Amino acid sequence: MKEITEKIRDIAAQLLESGQVDLVLAWEKGDLPYQTRPFIARTIEDVKRIVFDEYSIHSLVKAALRFRDGQEKMAIVVKGCDSRALIRLLEDKQLSRERIYIIGVGCPGMKDPLKAMRQHSGFPKESNEETWASKCTQCRYPNPVIYDVLVGEEQPPRLQGER
Repeated sequence: MKEITEKIRDIAAQLLESGQVDLVLAWEKGDLPYQTRPFIARTIEDVKRIVFDEYSIHSLVKAALRFRDGQEKMAIVVKGCDSRALIRLLEDKQLSRERIYIIGVGCPGMKDPLKAMRQHSGFPKESNEETWASKCTQCRYPNPVIYDVLVGEEQPPRLQGER
């Protein structure tokens, strides 16, 4: 996923430098290895903090709503599930497509940070369960439905237990 992170950073830097967008909604690393949180990059320097890893599970679309009443143009990184939420907001006219540059990512599946936290808590493990997010085990739409640029390879839909 390092290549995806680098590509997202390159695109974000180009968009900010050219003035095509005012901000980029992406993820940054949290305090622990299994924590990734939404992040807003506004400068080229901020772009260095952008990451995409197996814990980039949180949808950034909700964060985009903070900017719906302003005039700022934004780029947003979306996985397949996120893009479907974004489409709904566009259909409901909550966001304007003219103000959004969509960086799509073919999603290989995300891990659940809460399951990872339990696995690394130091307490006895209840099971050797996989830390994949349950919503990803039967994902029918791992690829963005809408995007301006696609990063990474397209992924096949997943059925229960496939990895």
